[in-house]
Parts: sequence; C-alpha cells; structure tokens
Amino acid sequence: SCLAVVGKINWTMSPLHIPAPVVSLSISPASREDSTKMAKALARFKREDPTFIVSTDPGTKETIVSGRGILLL
Repeated sequence: SCLAVVGKINWTMSPLHIPAPVVSLSISPASREDSTKMAKALARFKREDPTFIVSTDPGTKETIVSGRGILLL
C-alpha cells in the first residue's frame, strides 16, 4: 500500500491489481529498417498499458507481445 498526505488528510491506497495476459502473438518488423520504429512503438505501448507485455522467446528469438485480448494487441 501507499500513503499520501494532502494537507491534513492521510490517504492510503492499495496497489493496483494488474491481471495476467491471456493472448500472446509473435510479431516482427516488415523490414530491418522498421526494427527501430517497432521497438519505439512497443516501448510506448508498455508505458501506456500495464497489461501489455513484450518478451523474447529464448528458443526462437521471436518478439512476443501479450495482453488481455486480441483487440488490445
């Protein structure tokens, strides 16, 4: 939990529950030149949506995106 003090009022907040992803997809850039653009876009998505997860498959080296639903990916 987190405690915030505003004036004379103490606020206690519980941590936000972030649900586990239910859908995962492998993605790749259309060209080598697009790799940087894709990395920047994925970083932005991760900042904006805590349920969006980016990982790399250790066996295939594929970029895997995971989230709460296909519409969110």
